[in-house]
Order: sequence, then C-alpha cells, then structure tokens
Amino acid sequence: NDALLILGILVKGGEEVSEGNPLLVIESMKIEKTINSNLSGKVSNILVNVDDSVQYDQVMIEIE
Repeated sequence: NDALLILGILVKGGEEVSEGNPLLVIESMKIEKTINSNLSGKVSNILVNVDDSVQYDQVMIEIE
C-alpha cells in the first residue's frame, strides 16, 4: 500500500458540503489528486493535517 500525502484541506469543521464537493488535495506517486465528497452533510471532524501521510482506506474527514 502506497502512502498518500495530504497537501491541502479544502473544508472546515461545521461546513456544509454536497456530494461531489472537493474536500482534500492529496499526492500519490507524485501526482496531485483532489478527493471529493461522496455524500452531502456537515463536516463533523477533520482527522488529518497537511503533510500527514495516510493510507487510501483511512477515514480522513467525517461528515454527518
């Protein structure tokens, strides 16, 4: 499993998001990629910081 690097966090706690909204910018194998929300709701918790190394299946942002 290749680790992903968090380059940017595009939302704040308490922010309302819709399905498809960009949440994070990550780097994987030297390629920048934007991670979009797969659901609509309110950002309840951001579990990562910029420059964190994470796994693809790790929970990074909780939305309720």
